[in-house]
Amino acid sequence: NANWQLSDRPDGDGLPLIRGLSMPQARATLHDARRHLSFEGSVSVQNLTDRSGAPWLQILGKGQLNEAAVEFQTISDPLASASRRQPYHFSFAERSPSSQLSGRGALAHAFDFDHLETRFEASGDNLHDLYALAGVSLINTGTYRLSGTMQRRDALTDFRDLNATSGGSDLRGSVSVDASDERPKLSADLHSNVLRLVDLGEGAARHESVSQHPSALLLSDAALKPDVVRHGEAIVRFQLQRLEATRLSLQQIAGTLSIDHGILTLSPLNAQLLDGHLSGRWQLNATGDTALDTLDLHFSRLQIGQLDHPARGAPRYEALLNAQLNLAAHGSSLHQIGASANGHIATQLLSGTLRESLAELSGVDLRGLGLALTRSQQQTTIRCGAAHFEAHDGTLTTDDLLIDTDEVRISGQGTVQLDSEALHLELRGHPKQPRLLRLKAPVQISGTLLHPHVGLEQPKSLQLIDRGSDRVVDCQALLAP
Repeated sequence: NANWQLSDRPDGDGLPLIRGLSMPQARATLHDARRHLSFEGSVSVQNLTDRSGAPWLQILGKGQLNEAAVEFQTISDPLASASRRQPYHFSFAERSPSSQLSGRGALAHAFDFDHLETRFEASGDNLHDLYALAGVSLINTGTYRLSGTMQRRDALTDFRDLNATSGGSDLRGSVSVDASDERPKLSADLHSNVLRLVDLGEGAARHESVSQHPSALLLSDAALKPDVVRHGEAIVRFQLQRLEATRLSLQQIAGTLSIDHGILTLSPLNAQLLDGHLSGRWQLNATGDTALDTLDLHFSRLQIGQLDHPARGAPRYEALLNAQLNLAAHGSSLHQIGASANGHIATQLLSGTLRESLAELSGVDLRGLGLALTRSQQQTTIRCGAAHFEAHDGTLTTDDLLIDTDEVRISGQGTVQLDSEALHLELRGHPKQPRLLRLKAPVQISGTLLHPHVGLEQPKSLQLIDRGSDRVVDCQALLAP
């Protein structure tokens, strides 16, 4: 045991008492609460020489590390030359059924594991499985590769030059962990070219591809585990070039994420979305059994025509959209949050165009039917529009949807079920010019957010001549903050 004392002996030479060691197949048990390591198995130690005759010490082990089957090997300087007055060099390799970790480095002083530096590489099926080898709890991913350097100085551990890849995602940066307090404190600066939510979570860990299980949802169901938020403090600054979330992609994302006693706050958050801008704040309270969320998000000048992908021709609509979301919910994924949301959403259409056949069909008259039958792609100008949705337990309800075009004023009402993302909207058109043979039948929008369907309700009456509506929509008032 004297080899492992952290203070030199009175003679001051710093040499170990044990100068050589041979120990075949010894049973070993180790519990290190500070570093989250628990090992039980067999260990073999022997002194060897390489081809040039230089001596070195080899340690081989096999057993259960953090409740997972592992094998490991270390090769280090011989005990005979070890001194606390000089660095002690080593290399290591660990393997579990699903991950492998290797590297090389040095202790600043022999037998002092509180001061070391090492370069490491890891790879495997799931980044979360690295806990078995390193005692570090990480997120679920698909097949991954990770490299970097680690420097430990007492309770402070720095990870630098980190480079991680999984699927089509990449991440790089630096992380520091201060374990001097009861609650570890993490600080990080992270950067990414591409981060895809499909590469994260349990689905990625099961190696389910998007083609195997194509999502029917617009809102991603990739979830953060709330218990990750409860066990430490953190400040993470990040910059992402692109974030792919199911069918939506965000660019130039920047923000700061903090964790304080089980409360995660993402603020400020800024990103580009649909050639517009997103800013806001998200807070997740994970102190209880159910995660509670509050969202305050502002979207400005979104090009919503990018959401429309008709089988033929140009998008059926092009418009600039502003939106303000103020929601409270519970859950740790976008889909869970949407499915339980309470609050309100206000939207404004600033300007744009709408396929004229759709605008006219909302009034269901002879001209609109003609445009539809000839598959006309003529566009009419959207002067303005607005809608206010009340959210209650994941259901959005509106009764004041309004879109004003050059040809038709469209009013609407209905619901959106954010759990299933089902649409139940009804639109009525009010032509501004006289129309012949107008059917009294609203347009029904059904289907889902990803796959909307436009159809006509059975007509209740037929109007021979509609003189048109002379109502003037005050766009300035409608678009006022």
